[in-house]
Amino acid sequence: MVIDRIIAGTIFVLGMVQIALMYAAPDMAPLSMTAPTLVLVAIMVAAYIIEATTIFFRRTRPVSMLWICLIAEAVTMGTAIMQGLHNSNTNNLAIPFLSYAVIRYAPKPVPHLIAQTSVYTLMLTLVWTCFNTTPSSLLVRGGIGVFSGLASFALGVGIGYIVSNNQRLVAAQRQTLLAEERTRIARELHDTTAHHLSSIAIQTTAARAILHSNPTAVEKQLEGISTSISQALADVRATVNTLRTPTEAEATHTPQPTIARIPDLITECRNLGMSIRVTGPGLRTNLTAPEQQCAYRTIQEALTNARKHASGAPVTINLDEAGLMVTTHGIFTPGEPRRIVPGRGSVGMQERANHCGATLINEPDSDGWKVALTWKT
Repeated sequence: MVIDRIIAGTIFVLGMVQIALMYAAPDMAPLSMTAPTLVLVAIMVAAYIIEATTIFFRRTRPVSMLWICLIAEAVTMGTAIMQGLHNSNTNNLAIPFLSYAVIRYAPKPVPHLIAQTSVYTLMLTLVWTCFNTTPSSLLVRGGIGVFSGLASFALGVGIGYIVSNNQRLVAAQRQTLLAEERTRIARELHDTTAHHLSSIAIQTTAARAILHSNPTAVEKQLEGISTSISQALADVRATVNTLRTPTEAEATHTPQPTIARIPDLITECRNLGMSIRVTGPGLRTNLTAPEQQCAYRTIQEALTNARKHASGAPVTINLDEAGLMVTTHGIFTPGEPRRIVPGRGSVGMQERANHCGATLINEPDSDGWKVALTWKT
Protein backbone atom coordinates (compact mmCIF):
# COMPACT_ATOMS: atom_id res chain seq x y z
CA MET A 1 0.00 0.00 0.00
CA VAL A 2 1.08 3.57 -0.62
CA ILE A 3 0.86 4.50 3.03
CA ASP A 4 3.22 1.63 3.94
CA ARG A 5 5.73 2.83 1.37
CA ILE A 6 5.61 6.33 2.80
CA ILE A 7 6.07 5.08 6.36
CA ALA A 8 8.90 2.72 5.39
CA GLY A 9 10.67 5.43 3.40
CA THR A 10 10.36 7.88 6.29
CA ILE A 11 11.78 5.34 8.75
CA PHE A 12 14.77 4.64 6.51
CA VAL A 13 15.54 8.30 5.79
CA LEU A 14 15.29 9.24 9.47
CA GLY A 15 17.48 6.25 10.28
CA MET A 16 20.19 7.52 7.96
CA VAL A 17 19.94 10.96 9.55
CA GLN A 18 20.17 9.32 12.97
CA ILE A 19 23.35 7.48 11.97
CA ALA A 20 24.87 10.74 10.76
CA LEU A 21 23.99 12.42 14.04
CA MET A 22 25.49 9.54 16.02
CA TYR A 23 28.89 10.07 14.41
CA ALA A 24 28.86 13.87 14.57
CA ALA A 25 30.59 15.37 17.62
CA PRO A 26 29.15 18.64 18.91
CA ASP A 27 32.44 20.50 18.35
CA MET A 28 33.34 18.88 15.04
CA ALA A 29 31.90 19.23 11.53
CA PRO A 30 30.77 15.91 10.01
CA LEU A 31 33.30 16.07 7.17
CA SER A 32 36.32 16.44 9.51
CA MET A 33 35.45 13.62 11.95
CA THR A 34 37.27 10.30 12.10
CA ALA A 35 35.78 7.78 9.66
CA PRO A 36 33.86 5.04 11.49
CA THR A 37 34.34 1.39 10.88
CA LEU A 38 32.65 0.54 7.59
CA VAL A 39 31.32 -2.81 8.80
CA LEU A 40 29.57 -1.31 11.83
CA VAL A 41 28.01 1.41 9.73
CA ALA A 42 26.80 -1.22 7.27
CA ILE A 43 25.27 -3.16 10.18
CA MET A 44 23.38 -0.10 11.35
CA VAL A 45 22.17 0.69 7.82
CA ALA A 46 21.01 -2.92 7.41
CA ALA A 47 19.17 -2.72 10.74
CA TYR A 48 17.24 0.35 9.60
CA ILE A 49 16.46 -1.32 6.27
CA ILE A 50 15.03 -4.28 8.21
CA GLU A 51 12.96 -1.94 10.40
CA ALA A 52 11.55 -0.22 7.32
CA THR A 53 10.81 -3.56 5.69
CA THR A 54 8.74 -4.77 8.65
CA ILE A 55 6.15 -2.12 7.81
CA PHE A 56 5.20 -3.96 4.62
CA PHE A 57 4.27 -7.11 6.57
CA ARG A 58 2.64 -5.48 9.62
CA ARG A 59 -0.89 -6.50 8.59
CA THR A 60 -0.16 -10.18 7.95
CA ARG A 61 2.50 -10.86 10.64
CA PRO A 62 2.25 -7.99 13.13
CA VAL A 63 3.66 -9.80 16.18
CA SER A 64 6.64 -11.26 14.33
CA MET A 65 7.42 -7.94 12.64
CA LEU A 66 7.42 -6.13 15.97
CA TRP A 67 9.86 -8.65 17.47
CA ILE A 68 12.11 -8.28 14.42
CA CYS A 69 11.97 -4.50 14.79
CA LEU A 70 12.98 -4.76 18.45
CA ILE A 71 15.93 -6.97 17.52
CA ALA A 72 16.97 -4.43 14.85
CA GLU A 73 16.70 -1.65 17.43
CA ALA A 74 18.91 -3.66 19.82
CA VAL A 75 21.51 -4.21 17.07
CA THR A 76 21.54 -0.50 16.24
CA MET A 77 21.98 0.54 19.87
CA GLY A 78 24.57 -2.16 20.47
CA THR A 79 26.58 -1.06 17.47
CA ALA A 80 26.52 2.55 18.63
CA ILE A 81 27.62 1.50 22.11
CA MET A 82 30.48 -0.58 20.68
CA GLN A 83 31.75 2.51 18.87
CA GLY A 84 31.63 4.50 22.08
CA LEU A 85 29.44 7.14 20.46
CA HIS A 86 28.21 9.94 22.63
CA ASN A 87 24.60 9.46 21.43
CA SER A 88 23.47 5.84 21.37
CA ASN A 89 19.72 6.59 21.07
CA THR A 90 17.99 5.30 17.95
CA ASN A 91 15.09 6.23 15.74
CA ASN A 92 12.15 4.14 16.97
CA LEU A 93 9.48 5.44 14.57
CA ALA A 94 8.60 1.91 13.43
CA ILE A 95 7.49 0.78 16.90
CA PRO A 96 4.27 2.88 17.15
CA PHE A 97 3.15 1.69 13.71
CA LEU A 98 3.92 -1.95 14.51
CA SER A 99 2.26 -1.84 17.94
CA TYR A 100 -0.77 -0.31 16.24
CA ALA A 101 -0.75 -3.23 13.80
CA VAL A 102 -0.58 -5.76 16.64
CA ILE A 103 -3.71 -4.25 18.21
CA ARG A 104 -5.54 -4.18 14.90
CA TYR A 105 -4.57 -7.47 13.30
CA ALA A 106 -3.23 -9.91 15.94
CA PRO A 107 -5.84 -12.34 17.35
CA LYS A 108 -4.64 -12.00 21.00
CA PRO A 109 -2.53 -8.83 21.12
CA VAL A 110 -2.32 -8.13 24.86
CA PRO A 111 0.14 -10.88 25.96
CA HIS A 112 2.47 -10.08 23.05
CA LEU A 113 2.37 -6.36 23.70
CA ILE A 114 3.09 -6.80 27.40
CA ALA A 115 6.17 -8.87 26.62
CA GLN A 116 7.37 -6.59 23.82
CA THR A 117 6.79 -3.40 25.82
CA SER A 118 8.66 -4.86 28.80
CA VAL A 119 11.65 -5.92 26.68
CA TYR A 120 11.92 -2.60 24.86
CA THR A 121 11.44 -0.51 28.00
CA LEU A 122 14.11 -2.52 29.84
CA MET A 123 16.43 -2.16 26.87
CA LEU A 124 16.03 1.62 26.73
CA THR A 125 16.37 1.95 30.48
CA LEU A 126 19.70 0.07 30.44
CA VAL A 127 20.99 2.22 27.58
CA TRP A 128 20.02 5.46 29.28
CA THR A 129 21.35 4.51 32.71
CA CYS A 130 24.55 2.71 31.70
CA PHE A 131 25.75 4.32 28.47
CA ASN A 132 24.29 7.82 28.21
CA THR A 133 26.00 10.58 30.15
CA THR A 134 23.36 13.27 30.13
CA PRO A 135 21.47 14.26 32.18
CA SER A 136 23.83 13.75 35.10
CA SER A 137 21.22 12.21 37.43
CA LEU A 138 21.01 8.45 37.12
CA LEU A 139 17.41 8.50 38.31
CA VAL A 140 16.41 11.01 35.65
CA ARG A 141 18.13 8.98 32.92
CA GLY A 142 16.37 5.85 34.11
CA GLY A 143 13.04 7.69 34.09
CA ILE A 144 13.68 8.90 30.55
CA GLY A 145 14.38 5.33 29.44
CA VAL A 146 11.20 4.00 31.02
CA PHE A 147 9.10 6.84 29.65
CA SER A 148 10.55 6.50 26.14
CA GLY A 149 9.86 2.77 26.03
CA LEU A 150 6.31 3.05 27.32
CA ALA A 151 5.49 6.10 25.19
CA SER A 152 6.67 4.39 21.99
CA PHE A 153 4.13 1.60 22.51
CA ALA A 154 1.40 3.71 24.11
CA LEU A 155 0.98 5.89 21.05
CA GLY A 156 0.41 2.99 18.66
CA VAL A 157 -1.64 0.92 21.12
CA GLY A 158 -3.90 3.86 21.99
CA ILE A 159 -4.65 4.73 18.38
CA GLY A 160 -5.13 1.05 17.59
CA TYR A 161 -7.71 0.64 20.33
CA ILE A 162 -9.61 3.72 19.21
CA VAL A 163 -9.73 2.59 15.59
CA SER A 164 -10.66 -0.99 16.53
CA ASN A 165 -13.49 0.15 18.79
CA ASN A 166 -14.81 2.47 16.09
CA GLN A 167 -14.72 -0.30 13.54
CA ARG A 168 -16.51 -2.68 15.90
CA LEU A 169 -19.15 -0.02 16.45
CA VAL A 170 -19.55 0.49 12.71
CA ALA A 171 -19.76 -3.28 12.19
CA ALA A 172 -22.41 -3.57 14.90
CA GLN A 173 -24.40 -0.75 13.35
CA ARG A 174 -24.10 -2.42 9.95
CA GLN A 175 -25.40 -5.69 11.38
CA THR A 176 -28.29 -3.84 13.00
CA LEU A 177 -29.19 -2.19 9.70
CA LEU A 178 -28.99 -5.54 7.90
CA ALA A 179 -31.24 -7.16 10.51
CA GLU A 180 -33.74 -4.32 10.21
CA GLU A 181 -33.68 -4.61 6.41
CA ARG A 182 -34.24 -8.38 6.55
CA THR A 183 -37.13 -7.81 8.94
CA ARG A 184 -38.64 -5.23 6.61
CA ILE A 185 -38.31 -7.56 3.61
CA ALA A 186 -39.93 -10.40 5.56
CA ARG A 187 -42.77 -8.12 6.66
CA GLU A 188 -43.37 -6.81 3.15
CA LEU A 189 -43.35 -10.27 1.59
CA HIS A 190 -45.70 -11.62 4.25
CA ASP A 191 -48.12 -8.72 3.85
CA THR A 192 -48.19 -8.96 0.07
CA THR A 193 -48.55 -12.75 -0.20
CA ALA A 194 -50.34 -14.11 2.88
CA HIS A 195 -53.65 -12.38 2.18
CA HIS A 196 -53.79 -13.36 -1.48
CA LEU A 197 -52.61 -16.92 -0.89
CA SER A 198 -55.26 -17.34 1.79
CA SER A 199 -57.86 -16.02 -0.65
CA ILE A 200 -56.67 -18.39 -3.36
CA ALA A 201 -56.82 -21.34 -0.95
CA ILE A 202 -60.41 -20.54 0.04
CA GLN A 203 -61.57 -20.08 -3.53
CA THR A 204 -59.82 -23.26 -4.64
CA THR A 205 -61.51 -25.24 -1.88
CA ALA A 206 -64.90 -23.76 -2.78
CA ALA A 207 -64.41 -24.49 -6.47
CA ARG A 208 -63.47 -28.10 -5.75
CA ALA A 209 -66.61 -28.54 -3.62
CA ILE A 210 -68.97 -27.41 -6.41
CA LEU A 211 -66.97 -28.57 -9.40
CA HIS A 212 -69.64 -30.98 -10.70
CA SER A 213 -72.81 -29.51 -9.21
CA ASN A 214 -72.42 -25.87 -10.27
CA PRO A 215 -69.98 -25.25 -13.15
CA THR A 216 -71.07 -21.61 -13.45
CA ALA A 217 -70.09 -20.89 -9.85
CA VAL A 218 -66.79 -22.70 -10.42
CA GLU A 219 -66.05 -20.37 -13.29
CA LYS A 220 -66.68 -17.41 -11.00
CA GLN A 221 -64.36 -18.89 -8.39
CA LEU A 222 -61.65 -19.36 -11.01
CA GLU A 223 -62.01 -15.74 -12.06
CA GLY A 224 -61.56 -14.78 -8.41
CA ILE A 225 -58.43 -16.93 -8.21
CA SER A 226 -57.04 -15.26 -11.32
CA THR A 227 -57.77 -11.83 -9.84
CA SER A 228 -56.09 -12.75 -6.56
CA ILE A 229 -53.00 -13.99 -8.41
CA SER A 230 -52.82 -10.78 -10.45
CA GLN A 231 -53.15 -8.67 -7.32
CA ALA A 232 -50.51 -10.73 -5.54
CA LEU A 233 -48.08 -10.24 -8.43
CA ALA A 234 -48.79 -6.49 -8.45
CA ASP A 235 -48.18 -6.26 -4.72
CA VAL A 236 -44.96 -8.26 -4.93
CA ARG A 237 -43.79 -6.03 -7.77
CA ALA A 238 -44.55 -2.94 -5.68
CA THR A 239 -42.67 -4.43 -2.75
CA VAL A 240 -39.63 -5.17 -4.89
CA ASN A 241 -39.68 -1.58 -6.16
CA THR A 242 -39.58 -0.26 -2.59
CA LEU A 243 -36.53 -2.43 -1.84
CA ARG A 244 -34.50 -0.73 -4.54
CA THR A 245 -34.50 2.68 -6.20
CA PRO A 246 -37.47 2.57 -8.59
CA THR A 247 -37.75 4.39 -11.87
CA GLU A 248 -40.52 6.93 -12.21
CA ALA A 249 -42.45 4.56 -14.48
CA GLU A 250 -42.18 1.70 -11.99
CA ALA A 251 -43.26 3.87 -9.09
CA THR A 252 -46.27 5.07 -11.07
CA HIS A 253 -47.17 1.63 -12.38
CA THR A 254 -47.00 -0.25 -9.08
CA PRO A 255 -47.75 2.09 -6.18
CA GLN A 256 -47.84 0.94 -2.59
CA PRO A 257 -51.35 0.44 -1.16
CA THR A 258 -53.12 3.47 0.27
CA ILE A 259 -56.42 4.02 2.08
CA ALA A 260 -58.08 4.48 -1.33
CA ARG A 261 -57.71 0.72 -1.87
CA ILE A 262 -59.42 -0.26 1.39
CA PRO A 263 -62.91 -0.47 -0.22
CA ASP A 264 -61.51 -2.85 -2.88
CA LEU A 265 -59.96 -4.96 -0.13
CA ILE A 266 -63.28 -5.17 1.71
CA THR A 267 -65.14 -6.05 -1.49
CA GLU A 268 -62.64 -8.80 -2.25
CA CYS A 269 -63.11 -10.30 1.21
CA ARG A 270 -66.90 -10.11 0.89
CA ASN A 271 -66.66 -12.00 -2.38
CA LEU A 272 -64.88 -14.72 -0.43
CA GLY A 273 -67.94 -15.09 1.79
CA MET A 274 -66.95 -12.86 4.70
CA SER A 275 -69.61 -10.81 6.48
CA ILE A 276 -68.11 -7.35 6.91
CA ARG A 277 -69.79 -4.21 8.26
CA VAL A 278 -68.08 -0.83 7.95
CA THR A 279 -68.88 1.96 10.41
CA GLY A 280 -67.55 5.39 11.24
CA PRO A 281 -66.95 8.59 9.25
CA GLY A 282 -63.75 7.27 7.67
CA LEU A 283 -60.03 7.81 8.16
CA ARG A 284 -58.67 11.31 8.05
CA THR A 285 -57.43 12.37 4.63
CA ASN A 286 -54.09 13.89 5.67
CA LEU A 287 -52.37 10.62 6.58
CA THR A 288 -48.81 10.25 5.40
CA ALA A 289 -47.85 7.52 2.92
CA PRO A 290 -46.43 5.24 5.66
CA GLU A 291 -49.56 5.77 7.76
CA GLN A 292 -51.80 4.91 4.81
CA GLN A 293 -49.80 1.75 4.12
CA CYS A 294 -49.96 0.87 7.81
CA ALA A 295 -53.75 1.30 7.86
CA TYR A 296 -54.23 -0.81 4.73
CA ARG A 297 -51.90 -3.60 5.88
CA THR A 298 -53.45 -3.65 9.37
CA ILE A 299 -56.96 -4.12 7.96
CA GLN A 300 -55.66 -6.68 5.45
CA GLU A 301 -53.91 -8.73 8.14
CA ALA A 302 -56.89 -8.51 10.51
CA LEU A 303 -59.27 -9.75 7.79
CA THR A 304 -56.85 -12.51 6.79
CA ASN A 305 -56.62 -13.70 10.41
CA ALA A 306 -60.40 -13.54 10.79
CA ARG A 307 -60.85 -15.63 7.66
CA LYS A 308 -58.17 -18.10 8.75
CA HIS A 309 -58.94 -18.50 12.46
CA ALA A 310 -62.64 -17.59 12.72
CA SER A 311 -64.17 -18.66 9.42
CA GLY A 312 -67.73 -17.40 9.07
CA ALA A 313 -67.52 -14.95 11.98
CA PRO A 314 -68.89 -11.45 11.25
CA VAL A 315 -66.39 -8.62 11.18
CA THR A 316 -66.91 -4.93 11.96
CA ILE A 317 -64.49 -2.28 10.71
CA ASN A 318 -64.70 1.15 12.28
CA LEU A 319 -62.83 4.02 10.63
CA ASP A 320 -62.59 7.47 12.20
CA GLU A 321 -60.24 10.41 12.72
CA ALA A 322 -58.43 8.74 15.62
CA GLY A 323 -57.66 5.51 13.76
CA LEU A 324 -59.34 2.23 12.97
CA MET A 325 -60.62 -0.87 14.73
CA VAL A 326 -61.34 -4.31 13.26
CA THR A 327 -63.46 -6.55 15.48
CA THR A 328 -63.94 -10.24 14.68
CA HIS A 329 -67.08 -11.16 16.60
CA GLY A 330 -67.15 -14.42 18.49
CA ILE A 331 -67.08 -15.98 21.93
CA PHE A 332 -64.03 -17.63 23.42
CA THR A 333 -64.56 -21.08 24.90
CA PRO A 334 -64.32 -20.98 28.71
CA GLY A 335 -60.91 -22.08 29.83
CA GLU A 336 -59.36 -21.43 26.42
CA PRO A 337 -55.83 -20.06 26.77
CA ARG A 338 -55.72 -16.32 26.21
CA ARG A 339 -51.98 -16.28 25.87
CA ILE A 340 -51.38 -16.59 22.15
CA VAL A 341 -47.96 -16.53 20.48
CA PRO A 342 -48.07 -13.77 17.81
CA GLY A 343 -47.41 -14.86 14.25
CA ARG A 344 -45.34 -13.05 11.66
CA GLY A 345 -48.33 -11.04 10.50
CA SER A 346 -49.08 -9.77 14.01
CA VAL A 347 -45.42 -8.89 14.48
CA GLY A 348 -45.50 -7.05 11.15
CA MET A 349 -48.55 -5.03 12.22
CA GLN A 350 -46.80 -3.98 15.42
CA GLU A 351 -43.63 -3.01 13.55
CA ARG A 352 -45.57 -0.87 11.08
CA ALA A 353 -47.43 0.83 13.92
CA ASN A 354 -44.18 1.54 15.76
CA HIS A 355 -42.67 2.96 12.58
CA CYS A 356 -45.57 5.42 12.28
CA GLY A 357 -45.61 6.26 15.98
CA ALA A 358 -49.10 4.75 16.28
CA THR A 359 -50.49 2.51 19.00
CA LEU A 360 -51.65 -1.00 18.11
CA ILE A 361 -53.92 -3.25 20.17
CA ASN A 362 -54.22 -6.84 18.98
CA GLU A 363 -56.00 -8.90 21.61
CA PRO A 364 -59.30 -10.56 22.54
CA ASP A 365 -62.09 -8.62 24.21
CA SER A 366 -65.69 -9.28 25.21
CA ASP A 367 -66.91 -9.19 21.58
CA GLY A 368 -64.25 -11.46 20.11
CA TRP A 369 -60.90 -10.33 18.76
CA LYS A 370 -60.01 -6.65 18.43
CA VAL A 371 -57.33 -5.05 16.28
CA ALA A 372 -57.19 -1.30 16.97
CA LEU A 373 -54.78 1.19 15.43
CA THR A 374 -54.66 4.68 16.96
CA TRP A 375 -52.68 7.50 15.39
CA LYS A 376 -50.39 9.68 17.45
CA THR A 377 -51.92 13.02 18.37
